[in-house]
Amino acid sequence: MYGGAALALLVIGFWRAAAFEKGMEYYLSSPAFLLKIGAFLVVAGLSLPPTLTFRAWGRRGNTLPAPVEIATVRRWLWAEAVVLALLPVAAAAMARGY
Repeated sequence: MYGGAALALLVIGFWRAAAFEKGMEYYLSSPAFLLKIGAFLVVAGLSLPPTLTFRAWGRRGNTLPAPVEIATVRRWLWAEAVVLALLPVAAAAMARGY
């Protein structure tokens, strides 16, 4: 569900950039826009391992995951959060014309 929403967000965003106002050339020449899209794609990639792990844990039933598994997922989620923090920074840079 979240993957589909992220894909829809990306497709609609590119469609709006290409079809309205400034055009795709403007956005593709903006380093802030490229940072934002790059961060979005990195976050999508970083979310895959925890998602697959959560699904595997759900299939196990009532057994608790090992502490090392929890620590691994936590590291992936922290990495995802750090990169996710770049999105509003890039958006603010875009709003200021960078």
